[in-house]
Amino acid sequence: MADAAVLGGAVRPGLETAGLACSVVRGCLAQIVGRIAMQRCRQRHAHRQQDDKQAGRYAKRASDRAKHRQKRVPHPQAERSGELGGTGVAPTSQKEFFSGSGSETRTVCTPPCDILPAVLRPTARFAALILLLLSGSAPPLHTTVDSAASLRATLPSLQKNLDDVVVRFWYPKVIDRTHGGYRVAFDAAGAPLPDGSKMIVTQARMLWLFARLARAGHRVPEMRDAAAHGYQFLANRMWDREHGGYVWEVDESGARVADASKVIYGQAFALYALSEYHRATGDSGALTRATELFELIDLRAHDVTYGGYFELFERDWSPPTAGKPSPIGGPAGGKLMNTHLHLLEAVAEYYRASRSAKARERLHELIAIQGSAVVRKELTACTDEYRRDWTPILEGSGARVSYGHDIENIWLLADAVETVGQSNAPWLDLYRRLFEYSVRHGYDNAQGGFFYRGPFNENAREREKIWWVQAEGLMSALTMFRLTGEPQYARVFEGTLRWVSTRQTDWIQGEWFAEVRPNGSTAGVKGDRWKEGYHNGRALIESIRLIGEL
Repeated sequence: MADAAVLGGAVRPGLETAGLACSVVRGCLAQIVGRIAMQRCRQRHAHRQQDDKQAGRYAKRASDRAKHRQKRVPHPQAERSGELGGTGVAPTSQKEFFSGSGSETRTVCTPPCDILPAVLRPTARFAALILLLLSGSAPPLHTTVDSAASLRATLPSLQKNLDDVVVRFWYPKVIDRTHGGYRVAFDAAGAPLPDGSKMIVTQARMLWLFARLARAGHRVPEMRDAAAHGYQFLANRMWDREHGGYVWEVDESGARVADASKVIYGQAFALYALSEYHRATGDSGALTRATELFELIDLRAHDVTYGGYFELFERDWSPPTAGKPSPIGGPAGGKLMNTHLHLLEAVAEYYRASRSAKARERLHELIAIQGSAVVRKELTACTDEYRRDWTPILEGSGARVSYGHDIENIWLLADAVETVGQSNAPWLDLYRRLFEYSVRHGYDNAQGGFFYRGPFNENAREREKIWWVQAEGLMSALTMFRLTGEPQYARVFEGTLRWVSTRQTDWIQGEWFAEVRPNGSTAGVKGDRWKEGYHNGRALIESIRLIGEL
């Protein structure tokens, strides 16, 4: 058509007439397609009203159950919706985009109106096709190709953050050349603080980070040496030679055990680190240690009756004394979504390293737990606390949603499903709805990034931005884009990265701020027993990898 236009006036009148005819046809068809869209909107609106009523009934049932428990009277409508094998999720609209402030979600439609005449319904698809052809352009402005290109444009920012902020902060000053292992205590300005002790989770996470950096090709000799340094400390100072397993905490030198408890959350991270170290270095001894630990966890902690794992043991793997609290919280004798989330990632990593048939079996079980037992079907959101039989605890600290854990669960589930050689297609509806819940209630559309936590079916109340939540937001949004190609997930990734780059990252002193408060001030230290380079380092490494594969 562009070539015909240069032929002169003889051709141009014909083109103008054809253009006018196309405009008329386009206008008529636009009305038809518009009426179709309005009819569908009406249906969505009715479904949404039904969903809101259902959510209200759910909240009332939860409140009633709490009151009846206090009175020790069984509730007549009590449900155990968290059991393994539970079915059904609350219907929500899949045609949403994220805009506005706080956690507002708008649908791309108008209020209910006329219904398309029945005589025109058989021609609706054909009319829409003709309209598309006449429009001369693709329907979405932000197509999958556009989104992929936009994501690739973030690679320099991601790489700079990894190199100049995360790796430069932690290496080499984290390495304790005197006692072994890693020193992780640093104040808000990055200055060293007295450590006092070394805890299994932090030591294992830093070992994992250096091993993963080496496997990713990042300063390989230095990262392998840093990983080997941590590996020796775990093997020689934190492994219990008498009873097996890793103790929870030793003193700074590693010579004295400060807490000999066997906490499955900590064992999970040790398994995760050992498996990654083997994959990064080929060290057969590390795989042998990982196998010994996996079999010990399976023997001592696996719940053969209800599935999943017991959380806490004494040094000799006997049950904990009555009322003894777990270092990571939760009800005595109960189970945590958080612990099983990290068992999921650890067993997946161990299976990739070992191809163990038993690990594959346990991985399938953990997929079922994280994909069903911990999901509140009426909300399509996860809760953290459970009785041994996976009955959810929905009072007190159990009556809230942690957006970071929910979105972390999405991408770790997707990774585990692919690790056992299955398709994520049957899981996409769950992933979408979990993601939409966290975006609806916990995403900051105005500035980007995710808030911390909130009550059921309400906007976030704890509105600080925590470093690890942003890291998991990056990974989850990017995973959802990889699985679906849908541009709204790319937008959430880019919005979260924008927040991280402009507000969460300390470009001067290094590392990410632990917390950014609603007033814009920062809080927390750069490093301690619960904050190291694992969450943000992993998010940057894996985001660079995933975007490079688009």
